[in-house]
Amino acid sequence: MIDKIFNTKILIVREEINNFLPLKNKNIDLQDQDNENVGGAVIFEGIVRRDNNIDYLEYEGDTEMILLQGKKILEEAIQQFNLECVILIHRLGIVKVGEMAVWIRSTARHRKEAFAATEFVIDSLKKQLPIWKKECFVDGGSNWVGL
Repeated sequence: MIDKIFNTKILIVREEINNFLPLKNKNIDLQDQDNENVGGAVIFEGIVRRDNNIDYLEYEGDTEMILLQGKKILEEAIQQFNLECVILIHRLGIVKVGEMAVWIRSTARHRKEAFAATEFVIDSLKKQLPIWKKECFVDGGSNWVGL
């Protein structure tokens, strides 16, 4: 599901995120790839790591609410950091250790703004997006995080 507002894109996927990255799949148009105003592009990849015997994470959330709140975060990032474009991809469902759960790309005239915006987006989505995370352990146990 792709939602455009100004120069923002949010994609919520229930499959392997690597199949959806712009370089591997042309379904996501990088609006600013030919933009002569872009001087810095920053990409963040959030990868599931093996902490405390985690086998995989399971993300759940209401896609409509995620898109609504996600738009607000990205619009704020564009205004606050004077971005040319920002793209957010977040997986729902099971994400195994070593797989990517989150992908963010921010572009701006200068690298400083692109870095700051990317950090702002990841910090904001962790606090504000209605996505719930369950840690599933190698021994079969599980734990909901942040509830």
